Amino acid sequence: MKEEKRTGQRLYVAAILLSQLLPFIGFAALAWRSALLERMAGVAVFCALALAELVVGLLTFRQKGRQGRWLGLCSDLLLSAFLLPMCMGIFLYEENFFHHVETSGAATQYVSSYPGLREEPAPFVSDMDQTLDGSFYSRDVTQRGAVVILAHGNGVGRRAYLDVINALASDGYLVYAYDATGYDASEGRSTWGLPQGSIDLAFAIDHVTKLKPGRPLVLLGHSWGGYAAGSVLNTHPHVRAVISLAGFDNSLDLLEEQGRQLLGSVIQVFIPYLSLYEWIKFGKNADYSASDGFKNSTAAVLIVHSADDNLVPSNLGFDKYLEQFQDDPRFTFRLYQDRGHERVFDVNVVREFLKTAVG
Repeated sequence: MKEEKRTGQRLYVAAILLSQLLPFIGFAALAWRSALLERMAGVAVFCALALAELVVGLLTFRQKGRQGRWLGLCSDLLLSAFLLPMCMGIFLYEENFFHHVETSGAATQYVSSYPGLREEPAPFVSDMDQTLDGSFYSRDVTQRGAVVILAHGNGVGRRAYLDVINALASDGYLVYAYDATGYDASEGRSTWGLPQGSIDLAFAIDHVTKLKPGRPLVLLGHSWGGYAAGSVLNTHPHVRAVISLAGFDNSLDLLEEQGRQLLGSVIQVFIPYLSLYEWIKFGKNADYSASDGFKNSTAAVLIVHSADDNLVPSNLGFDKYLEQFQDDPRFTFRLYQDRGHERVFDVNVVREFLKTAVG
């Protein structure tokens, strides 16, 4: 009986310690994420909460009776102040990403609709041993040396881009396109999150490099794929050119924009929580941005956007890139006024850019 009592006491003390340490560590981590996001108000608030939890936690173990109970209540409130928004942030994040995506019939295109377009299956394995469905596409025309790797946008797989693939193949480029984790025929119970796009693209680059060694690589990404094509340069800088169509700079900017449409200014409260959760899921990949990737590479870059894009407003990508790189001769910018989010691929613009970048 005495041993059982001691075991119960140890468990009780461990639970108390956990309830004291968890919010302190959590608030400290949120202050760190706020600092990375350059949100100094968040740094001040979360540092204050972490300090308050530390003081309350230390005093709780030294006090008994009514004062001890009040301190325990304060500690519980601080624990709730950390856990409740964190749980709500996780719910909001997974509500967006915890599902397998099937491209709608209206968006799906078929190789048979493009006579002469050849498809050669070439799947590969990504970071969690999930097999991603991918293929090489080509036409019977004079071949150029470069391979274009296409990263699709959010909500549709690669077969929504067969018109783009056919246009590039008609110009003699070998095109490799794949379905990201959790899309169409690729494995994965869910899409996992926005940084997964950059991770999958990194494995696709390795795959194509192995199968087609020595050939210059071009990355072409639309929307989510545009972000992936830029951010992957943080780990894979040695590509010849990048084409970003309606892309955004980093994952958190898009999450904030989408959250603002759902919750208004309240989303500001959840941004450090979302940032912390994304870092827990993806580690350093969560902090990669396309602009940092561009700085890390010598690739020629084409940035295309439309001013009336309501899904990815230009201030999330195009405007940022223009401010940082407008004087860099590697960069070409094209801003349309009335093409929305989906119609920003202009074969003539891309053709001229590729002729200069890769020949």
